Formats: sequence, structure tokens, C-alpha cells
Amino acid sequence: SQACYVARAVGYTIIPNPFLILLLEPLHGVTYGSMQLASVDYMATVAPKGLEASAQGLVAAFNRGLGFFVGTMLGGVMMQELGSKMMFHAAAILVSFSSVVYGVCWGVTKCRAAA
Repeated sequence: SQACYVARAVGYTIIPNPFLILLLEPLHGVTYGSMQLASVDYMATVAPKGLEASAQGLVAAFNRGLGFFVGTMLGGVMMQELGSKMMFHAAAILVSFSSVVYGVCWGVTKCRAAA
């Protein structure tokens, strides 16, 4: 999900013809679908017995509520102040960084579980 998002964000900044951006748009389906699948699977794994539906509700609230609000507000400010190219570059950097952090945390967790 994160790799597809980074590819899309960077692609938006390097494609000179706006019509060619349509070639990147199928990556949105991959990004959104795999992110939803991963978050639902994770919450189903960590939710206490009997609270699985509540955990899915929290995912929806944070993703579709808080996430959309913060993303729209920060993205709008960045686009106005820095321009669209810088906004998409910043988004790609942020998602790349979070992917590395996630990978490190996942590796540490797996190492602890194996020990």
C-alpha cells in the first residue's frame, strides 16, 4: 500500500502531461484496498475477544474521520504555501519514512516473539 502511494505521489510530480496521470490512477485502488485489508486484519488480530467490531469502528473513525480531516487541512495548507509538487514530494517522504518505521517495528516484534 505504502509503496504504491509513494509511486503515485512521485508520479504526479514528474508526469508533464495531465492526461498521463490517468495511468497512475489504478494505483489508488491498490493503495486503498491493501491499506483497508491490512488495517482490518491487524485490528482483528489485536482486538480483545468480543470487541472485534469496536476495533473495526476505531479504524474507520481514525481513517475516515481524523485521517481525512488532518490530511485535507495539512495538504491544503501545504499546497497553498509550497505548491502541489512540494506537497506530493512531502507526502511521499512521509509515507516512505512511516514505512521504514513500520518495518523496523515489525522486525523488532518478530525478533522478540522468536526469542
